[in-house]
Amino acid sequence: KAVQKFYHVTIEDIFSHKRNKEIIRPRHVAIYLIKTMTSLSYPDIARECGGKDHTTIMYAEKRIAKDISLDKQLRNEIELIKEMIFQ
Repeated sequence: KAVQKFYHVTIEDIFSHKRNKEIIRPRHVAIYLIKTMTSLSYPDIARECGGKDHTTIMYAEKRIAKDISLDKQLRNEIELIKEMIFQ
């Protein structure tokens, strides 16, 4: 819900098969946060994310992990979302 609120998208959009850029970043961030903040496996996350393939989940998580080291804005966004989660 924190990702939904931060990016002003719906849960349905995040877990849909839409591929427009307004949805992809929030989806990838949500997947990254789920993977790094829980003990769920890639297949478990895939099931929770609308039945996506686990390799899609792996790609999204690794993409955000890589981008965090290069993109200060993304790093800040993720920190703000984490703060929202822990409030």
